[in-house]
Amino acid sequence: MNDIPLTLIEYYFKRDLERVSAIVFVGYSMYDIDVQKILKMDENFKNKTYFITRTNPSLETKFSLQRFGNVVPIGVEGFATLIKDNDKLIENQCKQHSLETLSLYELSANDIDVRDSDVEKMLMYGDFSSDIVDNYVLSHQTKPMLVIRDCVEEVHSLVKQAKNVILFGSLGNGKTVILHELKSFLTSQGFMVYELDDPDGDYIKDVEFLSNANSRTVVLLDDYELYLDLIEHVSRSDLDNIIIVSTARTADHDYLSEKLSGFGFEYVDINIDTLSSNELEDFSDVVDNLGLWKEKAGLSANQKIRHFKNQNESQVSLILISLLNSPNIKTKITALVGQLKSNEKYSRTVLAICLCKILDIKADKSIISEIAGNDSIYEPDFFNKQSFKNLFHIERGEVVSGSSVF
Repeated sequence: MNDIPLTLIEYYFKRDLERVSAIVFVGYSMYDIDVQKILKMDENFKNKTYFITRTNPSLETKFSLQRFGNVVPIGVEGFATLIKDNDKLIENQCKQHSLETLSLYELSANDIDVRDSDVEKMLMYGDFSSDIVDNYVLSHQTKPMLVIRDCVEEVHSLVKQAKNVILFGSLGNGKTVILHELKSFLTSQGFMVYELDDPDGDYIKDVEFLSNANSRTVVLLDDYELYLDLIEHVSRSDLDNIIIVSTARTADHDYLSEKLSGFGFEYVDINIDTLSSNELEDFSDVVDNLGLWKEKAGLSANQKIRHFKNQNESQVSLILISLLNSPNIKTKITALVGQLKSNEKYSRTVLAICLCKILDIKADKSIISEIAGNDSIYEPDFFNKQSFKNLFHIERGEVVSGSSVF
């Protein structure tokens, strides 16, 4: 342990605290100021923290510990007895496999009243809910708000043939959005679609469990280069009912294609960089509805599509860059970011989040804290700011920003 930097130990400690379902201290006095500081960083820690104390703790002990979690005054012996008396239950729970890292996607039953501001947030910042995508993919919404990519139906056809699929493209061209569309559409078509929630867990064990089911199972992997061990396992174990649909940036896919062949992994790859004429028409409708054409509003439908083709090479990223550079949008972004940039710690934290997105790093709080060199991401005063929530949101401890281009 002496050879491991303290900062690295702290990082793994914070990461573990974020992942576990319960934190139990046995015979611990909380005199360690550093541990106190870490536990106070995230308000969610308190609800899952338990202190096993002697049967009659002093008022001072109870008061000091209750600030950090729940006091359980049963003593070490009582705690041991509790475990012993429930050993059968614990053993049975261990035998019953519950998915640790994969979660089954379920279609939303909510009817969503989508406003123009919701569409603008989705287009500009990549901020959208699964409810919105479900409603649009299932044709419950008529407002132009999303481009259903042609490859969705192509992937559906391939999955029906039990073929693995890799969607690849350049930064910001919509790989993650396509996965959202696919999980809605494939689920509606009767497939069991699973998403990877926790990349630090035993996802191979989860896949082994799912392979024994009598169902058509699709596992979605965003940025497959992070899960090569899972792909290798599925390929070498010949898990017939597991179909992988994944994404990658073009450079990563080019580099790793030989390794995939070495695994014996058979797949169909689809480049998603270029929008078809039909997709460009749908994109133009979204821009029209939001009134973002400005001086080009008078162009005909065909002229707008030609503009996308000639000026933006029919790519989502280039279209978004041109929209983000419009005076109206730049003013809105400047106002939002300016509130956060006025504080140096907040500014460094926002930069750390953006770096994680660009570099395809899972932006959990612990890694953001390390990159930024401060603990602002754990402070409610920071992540509860409206300016922060307008740009990012937190899901299962990960800070999410949907738009790499932004």
